[in-house]
Amino acid sequence: MLISGLALFLFAFGIYVFQNGFFSFWDSDVKRIDTEEAKQLLTETSPILIDARAPEEFEVSHLKGSMLFEDGVLERLDKTQPIVIYCTIGVRSNRVAKQISDQGFDVYDMKDGILGWANGDLPIIDSEGQPTDRVHTYNKSFAHLLKKGTAVY
Repeated sequence: MLISGLALFLFAFGIYVFQNGFFSFWDSDVKRIDTEEAKQLLTETSPILIDARAPEEFEVSHLKGSMLFEDGVLERLDKTQPIVIYCTIGVRSNRVAKQISDQGFDVYDMKDGILGWANGDLPIIDSEGQPTDRVHTYNKSFAHLLKKGTAVY
């Protein structure tokens, strides 16, 4: 009984940590936001939009106006502008958000990632800047999380 109770507690705690960001769990400076909050923030302000995925994922599709996170990108950014960062489901972006926050930037981590964006019927574009429904899902295991669009992996 004690072991099953402990297992249930650890499972629930794991879900809580995942929802609140594994890398920023103890760091209150990284703000985790959902897709709707990100959409509102992008509409009301002019944040810098960063994609924390790999270049080949970015080429398949990304949010309009986003830039790929790569070496040296932070040196080109204005620390007075907020940053919205995303990846596929919010794990890689949370790791990078913590890094960026530690360097003094105001960071919003889109915890639903590009999958949440696509599932919300929000626009994504391909490498040519054209609307697309194709979304790189990181790998086949995450493809089932994409409810609207065509999974690529």
